[in-house]
Amino acid sequence: MPQIASCLLPFASCLPPVPCSLFPVPHTPHPPPPPQPPNPTPPEEQNQP
Repeated sequence: MPQIASCLLPFASCLPPVPCSLFPVPHTPHPPPPPQPPNPTPPEEQNQP
């Protein structure tokens, strides 16, 4: 199956084909953003006009 073999390639794993999506890719195209630290301003002050 050349399609699956091509999916094993590092550059081919980024392609949209469905067979490639079935295999876990080591690199994510868009990794989730890091957790943002809590705002130093308490929510009470934010509610004030």
